[in-house]
Amino acid sequence: MKILGRQEKLYLPDVSEHPIAAKVDTGATTSALHCTSIQPYVADDGQLMVRFVALDVSYKAYTGQLLSLPVVQTRTVRSSNGQSEQRYYVALEVVLGTERFSTWFSLTKRHTMSFPILIGRSLLSGRYIVDVSKKSMHHS
Repeated sequence: MKILGRQEKLYLPDVSEHPIAAKVDTGATTSALHCTSIQPYVADDGQLMVRFVALDVSYKAYTGQLLSLPVVQTRTVRSSNGQSEQRYYVALEVVLGTERFSTWFSLTKRHTMSFPILIGRSLLSGRYIVDVSKKSMHHS
């Protein structure tokens, strides 16, 4: 398995052509993506979809990207501040170092957090080991 540091940069090809700063968090089950204007809707074929703005200007290095994707799951999640909220999960392609794969992200407002993306255990499991003494192992 490859080694990650406590912070990494990754690409989300559907979201941005630039690398995005992410915090690696082994305490989080799934990964999270900063989004605003999160609006669920039902498509003509009955599929639950969600429209959202990913990486809005809350993070000065990014501009918002309007996306509309199928919802793969909804779940009630307790955030780091102890509040529960219903979150929508979408599948996104990830490029981290030399690897490319798909993983789920919960959509949430992370504007008060230092990083717009949180990398959780579901992305890490079977792929990476985290060395918290390192800041970043993959420089995109």
